[in-house]
This record gives sequence, C-alpha cells and structure tokens, in this order.
Amino acid sequence: PTLPIPTLTKVVKLRGGDYAFSGRAAPEFAVSLLLSGEQTAVYSVPVNSDGTWEIKHDQDNFHLANGNYSIIVFSFDQRAGARSQAAPEQYFRVKVSALDIFMSSLDSVANWSLVIILALGVLLTILTL
Repeated sequence: PTLPIPTLTKVVKLRGGDYAFSGRAAPEFAVSLLLSGEQTAVYSVPVNSDGTWEIKHDQDNFHLANGNYSIIVFSFDQRAGARSQAAPEQYFRVKVSALDIFMSSLDSVANWSLVIILALGVLLTILTL
C-alpha cells in the first residue's frame, strides 16, 4: 500500500539547547526522522490521533555541534512493513551562542566555586589559629 508522505512543519530550539521537530502525518502510522550531519540520528514516534507528531532531540545524548544538518521524514506502517516516500529534505543550522556555552558550564562553575570557598575557609581557619 502507498502511505501518505508526512510533513515537517517546525524545528524549535528548546531551553538548554535541545531541539524539537514536529509535523503532520496520517494518525494510524509512525513517523521516522533521520537527522544527519557528520553522523546520523534516527528517531521514530507514533503519530497522535489528531495527526500531529513531535520528536525531541536531547543534546546530552547526541550533541549537535555548530553547522548545517539535514532532516528527512517518512511514514512507516509496522503492521504492513511498508513506508512512504520520504518528504523533501529540509535543512537547519545549529549555532551555539555564548549564553548556551555559559549555561552548559554553569553547573561546573558552581561546583568549583564551592570547592574554592571551602578551601578559603580552611585557609582562614588555619591562619587565625
């Protein structure tokens, strides 16, 4: 059987640098998304009953560096073992800002700050004895 071709309608950068990809497809099928740069990540999700789908990309699991990436989506019917033609390839650019770098390193800065404060406290205690 010929499956309807899904659409990718939106790519959104989320707080923390993660990404969300969403679109529309026939509700009774799954959507597979191929995210390609120097490496390729493959995602698959069932389509919601209203015909929408969303895939969230977690930067902690698969880091997207600065650069251009391609996205290809297609529908898949697991019962019939059939897939649709791929939707037209789309592209997006990842650009890591200074704020993204700062936010990702904020946790380690906080940890080192605690170590420095404790070391200063010990040093001041020794000096006052």
